[in-house]
Amino acid sequence: MTPPGTGPGRLVAGRYRLEEQIGGGGMGTVWLARDERLGRQVAVKQVLMPLGADEEQIDEQRQRALREGRIAARLTHPHAISVYDVAVEDGVPWLVMEYLPSRSLAQVLG
Repeated sequence: MTPPGTGPGRLVAGRYRLEEQIGGGGMGTVWLARDERLGRQVAVKQVLMPLGADEEQIDEQRQRALREGRIAARLTHPHAISVYDVAVEDGVPWLVMEYLPSRSLAQVLG
């Protein structure tokens, strides 16, 4: 579920303008966004905090997302998406990644 106030047009961390939701699951929502500073499209993963979580659980989730971003940013491989940035807004991490236009497996099979 997308938190209130999050949708197309929102500017994240003063730099990433959300355009459209392109994916999501239990851990986060992925947006197609425009990096206003560099003028390129990026994928931005909004890390969702568990509903009803206490402050300790939220901090644990935040730290996990930051670790994920640091580890993924070290990966360099032609078959792996590059992580460009981890933006934190209102205590919530957003992973900023290379955008690679694609189709879902369901679309391919359909």
